[in-house]
Amino acid sequence: FKSKKSNATSLSSLNALALVLEQFDPSSSSSHQNQRWESAGRAAWGCVCESRKVLDACATEYLKQKEKIARLEGELKKLSSQLEEQQQQQRSNGGEQQQQDDNNNHGKVTELELLFKEKTGAFRSSSASNERKWRDSQSAFASILRAILSNRFAHLLFRRELVSKLRLELELYCPLVEAFAPSPFNRNETFLCVNFSALPQHVHESHYQQSIASRHKMQQRELGFVPNRKTLEQVVMKQTSSSSQAAPAMDRGAVENLNQLSAAMGQLYQEKYMVSDRVLQQREMVRSHLENVVAQCGVFPPGTRVVIFGSSANGFGSPSSDLDMCLQLPPNATIQTEEDPTGSLAMGKLAEVFEKVGLQSVDTARLTARIPIIMFQCPRPRLEGGDSNNDGGDVTESITMMMECDLSMQNPLAVLNTSLLYAYSRVHPVTRVLASIIKRWAKARNMNNPSQHTLSSYGYILMLLHFLTYHRRTGTGLVISMEKSKKDEQNKKQQPKGHVLSQPLLPNLQWMDPAWVKQNQHQRIPYKEIERLPQQMAAHPLEKGVAVNTYYCKLNEDGMGALQQLCPSQDLSLAILLASFFRYFAYEFDYKKHVVSLHSTIRHGKVEREVKAEYHQWKVYGTGLAIEDPFETFYDVAHVLKGYNFHKLRDEFALAYTKIIDSAAQSADRKVGMDLVDWICEPVQQQQQQSATSTAATKTEPTTNGTAS
Repeated sequence: FKSKKSNATSLSSLNALALVLEQFDPSSSSSHQNQRWESAGRAAWGCVCESRKVLDACATEYLKQKEKIARLEGELKKLSSQLEEQQQQQRSNGGEQQQQDDNNNHGKVTELELLFKEKTGAFRSSSASNERKWRDSQSAFASILRAILSNRFAHLLFRRELVSKLRLELELYCPLVEAFAPSPFNRNETFLCVNFSALPQHVHESHYQQSIASRHKMQQRELGFVPNRKTLEQVVMKQTSSSSQAAPAMDRGAVENLNQLSAAMGQLYQEKYMVSDRVLQQREMVRSHLENVVAQCGVFPPGTRVVIFGSSANGFGSPSSDLDMCLQLPPNATIQTEEDPTGSLAMGKLAEVFEKVGLQSVDTARLTARIPIIMFQCPRPRLEGGDSNNDGGDVTESITMMMECDLSMQNPLAVLNTSLLYAYSRVHPVTRVLASIIKRWAKARNMNNPSQHTLSSYGYILMLLHFLTYHRRTGTGLVISMEKSKKDEQNKKQQPKGHVLSQPLLPNLQWMDPAWVKQNQHQRIPYKEIERLPQQMAAHPLEKGVAVNTYYCKLNEDGMGALQQLCPSQDLSLAILLASFFRYFAYEFDYKKHVVSLHSTIRHGKVEREVKAEYHQWKVYGTGLAIEDPFETFYDVAHVLKGYNFHKLRDEFALAYTKIIDSAAQSADRKVGMDLVDWICEPVQQQQQQSATSTAATKTEPTTNGTAS
């Protein structure tokens, strides 16, 4: 802290202190060591006080910059008025001369307009930067408070009354807003930070309620709802006295509500998203037909195949998914030349053949892409014995239905990725059901369109798989994250090499030990992971000089059957998994420290941003979501997600979780079953209209019923 005095608003010391306090774990303590802990406690409290000084300095700087931004805003208003006067004067002149001047000056920008544009850009960037720095400083200080309160050894460093005050202060912080609510104990209302000296000397429950009420007011103003941060365990398990030795009983109302949600999710998947054998047969017929067309066109080498990839083949699609296909050339064959390095000319000739054989709406606009693509429509093949799309219905209507199709040049990594996701989807069916509901939710909430800087469906699937491969059962019907701890490390030393303590909900197919599946066919042994990935390197099809490791545990039908038996899903609640998924990414996942990755394992822990920054030049101090591709590990799947949309996405995670918890916790007027699914997946426009009509009557009430801390 002393070395940072020259830069009073530097947050590096705060981040370092939070890390030290989080990792503080004395190996042993005895009576003769009390003096040592007193000295360490004085040093730790001194650092906390220095952190508060940094936060005060950041608040002062924030207010100073706000004054500058306010002056800049005043200048903008003056310039805007001058522009309006100039435009009115030009309109009042009128006549043919004015029309002639307009024609001569068409496309030109006046000096006043240029100045206004420059000032506007400076105003927006300065305002956004100032708000971001203030949020970052509050978040850094909150991480210190959180580290103290979550460390079971904090009592060795801090007195009980200090810990109570720090807990009271942390109650004011909202991680979604990344800000502290105004302290109800501050004597000066203009004081941005919590005045620690103004906190009550003896903290009581009423003081916590005051802090919570202040935070709720801020959340309602900033988010439009009050997040419910109760855990599933708090809602599902009835609270018992601390002296009671009996196991907590289940809350029947909450359990019934979650069971009805699970049933509705399963029903929705069956009706809307499950792909029937007929649809799979249709897709195979289209693929086979195109393969024959490719073979007869004479442009590509003999033996060239057409392969389906993407949502139509990875197990996470729906009957209406587009049919994405690519060409797969025979080994050692190529069509690229100096004149046609990407194969776009050959694909162009194939597109002409497509039009001749009756394919419709053939679009060659993307032939110039890095991987040339032909887009077209193909009539759904009519199958005997029923509808071409469903197991019944109007056959006449279905004949006119078209399949949206894409055919791209060779794309081996996309095919490999599809096979990995398909293997995950086969382990147990809850994976597919959860993916369909999450994609339905993301689309309804306008968070599933990369062209608008939101996340793709592929990104959500990777987030789901990371969640499932990094969580385990608790034994009470709930799930918990498998964070790496020193206790686990000590226990693992007593285990045979390669063993880990807990089995994840979904085995990690890139790190799972194949021997674990084989050995379990004869005897039950604990889940095992390999220490290092086998090297099965392949050249990247687009990046010169780049190789990717294509390894994952490929199982035959017998192996997949054995794995399915080792990973039963009958005891998993869809509702609890969905709620846990939303909670994990709303509150538990540390976006500043980790990236979402399928290479996060029980043995090695989560993949850290610092590692990605060192090896692949990712932003080390980024605050947004980062998702590592399972094979192209240098590629961030979430790079399209802009800062504003990341915060909005996190808010949406919290809102969805709040809706589930509110419905489970309420005894009256709770939404159940399909009504709850519809509420979770409520379209944004519909919600905004309902909020607008009810604002006048319920200004002080949250849009959901979540009021618990």
